[in-house]
Amino acid sequence: MNNNQQKPSEISWLALLVLTLIVVLINVYSPSIIQSSTIFTLDYISVLMRIFTVFFIIPFIIALILMLISRSFLLGTIYFLLQLIVFTGTLSHQLKPVPFIEIFYIIILVLMAPAISIMYKMKKYRVKEDTLISLLKDRQKFLDLNLDSISQLALHLCISGIILFILTFLNISVPSSESIYVTGILLILPITSILTMLSKRINTTLQSSIVLATSWYGVPAIPLLLASLGTGHGLAFSNLYKKKIILGNKQAILVYDKPRRIYTKINQDPIIEKVKHTRRKTWFWQETRGELSIDLESIPNMHISIFGASGMGKSILAKSIIFQAYKNYGYSFLVLDHHNEYLDLMDVLGKDLNILDSYKASINPFELDPNTSPKQRAIELADTIKSIFNLGYIQRNALEEIFIKTYELKGILTDDPSTWSKQPPNFGDVLDVIDNFISEGIYEDQYKRIRPYIKMLTQDVFAETKISFHEILTKPTIILLASLPSDQVRAMYVDTFLHRLIRAMYTTTISNKILLVIDEAHLLFKRNRSRALVNRLFMESRKYGLGILAITQQPLDTSEAVIVNSSIKIVFGLTEIRNLDYISKTLSGYTDYSKVYAVKLAISSLGKLNAVTIIDNTLYIIDTSHSLSILQKFPS
Repeated sequence: MNNNQQKPSEISWLALLVLTLIVVLINVYSPSIIQSSTIFTLDYISVLMRIFTVFFIIPFIIALILMLISRSFLLGTIYFLLQLIVFTGTLSHQLKPVPFIEIFYIIILVLMAPAISIMYKMKKYRVKEDTLISLLKDRQKFLDLNLDSISQLALHLCISGIILFILTFLNISVPSSESIYVTGILLILPITSILTMLSKRINTTLQSSIVLATSWYGVPAIPLLLASLGTGHGLAFSNLYKKKIILGNKQAILVYDKPRRIYTKINQDPIIEKVKHTRRKTWFWQETRGELSIDLESIPNMHISIFGASGMGKSILAKSIIFQAYKNYGYSFLVLDHHNEYLDLMDVLGKDLNILDSYKASINPFELDPNTSPKQRAIELADTIKSIFNLGYIQRNALEEIFIKTYELKGILTDDPSTWSKQPPNFGDVLDVIDNFISEGIYEDQYKRIRPYIKMLTQDVFAETKISFHEILTKPTIILLASLPSDQVRAMYVDTFLHRLIRAMYTTTISNKILLVIDEAHLLFKRNRSRALVNRLFMESRKYGLGILAITQQPLDTSEAVIVNSSIKIVFGLTEIRNLDYISKTLSGYTDYSKVYAVKLAISSLGKLNAVTIIDNTLYIIDTSHSLSILQKFPS
């Protein structure tokens, strides 16, 4: 899909405002146009044509648009009827604009503005009945005034006042309403475009331009701005100024109370039956509504973990989070893509996105940095390979000895730092050392058992370092790992990559914060691996503005440090008993059996694109299908 394509809501609003402009023009110019026409010479024909146009055609078209964008027949009908009533008042004035006709436009636009909010509600809750009726039935408060919205309103009025003052100072005459309207759009559009481009919110340019264009033409501004102020969804206010990542729409909240307003999309009968007759309090999922979002700049750290079985929606939500972080915060990102699932980001960013195949971004695990000795690196590599292949300690110690020997054969000595910058060995050199040991009969059986693992790692991707860490730290990057021959090779690559990434952060000036996305995180952050890399990665990431988005199907096999250090945890459907039991206890805090049971019941019953998440120690069930609409910017 073309990235510049406008969203339906934007097109609808543009159409509504254009039609409103037509109404203004007809009120001002149609009497002279019709009366001067050689075709319509009779007064009653002029009257008939104007009545038909102003009283029926335009209100009917606007009413249809209202129905389409709000999914409310009732709202469209009310608007159409009131429009007829309003313009009926002009009959007594021979179809000339009545005094204070602007008041009628206020009424019309007040009716139109909530349509956008209703459209958002429709998208959130998938309400099949008339949305206006549904909102009227909703017990929750519809209007939510807040200081943030008031400050946004003040900003718009400020800019509007400045523009109007400049026009007055330059003695630019804009006496008629339609001139003001058109001039406003022409003047504010470039200003708002610059503002939105500077804040990297280009997709809101159209909506915000329309708001600003109308805000200093006093009459339409009042209902449009008040609608935004009241609903928070009327136009582009929240998207323009309030940074956030939308995770999804709330479906249920876990509460400790007497059961009421029970969430019915999962079977909670086992919970309810236990307290049905006693009316005691218990943990249960209660229906709730509203958007669930996070502010990356206000949470303790930018680390997010996403768990769930294959096909439940993990990567869809992950791409949505990446896109929103880039769009709303200006964050860069670095994706380690195991299955080429993130390539569609290229269709959004184009040349701004750096795509690297792992073979073209080769990296030598034996390369040393100034603060790492050959012995220290040999220990790290031996620990990593032991973890990847589940080796024993005897084999691990043999690997360490071989790696040190290989460094020495290359003239790189632990006791002589001046040699650390020499050309490092690679796995091919290690394989040669092993073969020499075997041929000489030195621990022949032991080295024969180790050889297949080193042979597996003797790949071109580990031959030499070609990757530019400065580039990937300063430009959105996806590294494709699918071409690597095995999970073990991928794990070795990612482990080496992260070691080098940490080192590069010391020497590279990073202007933007970065979101590091690690798919199949359990392959790297294994529970039985030394926690040194994980702890160091999380510690250094906070220092250098690096957020980690870890995605995995197997929470039980993932290092506990990943889960503990994640501010946001999102769990899609899981049915494997051990993983389900572990993650349920983790989310509920291992405290109350009934709470653990309620969480486990929810996770095991979740449908596709539904998830359980914890925000500020509160558990929610959310619908993440909004991610699909965000990702409509990507080709399917």
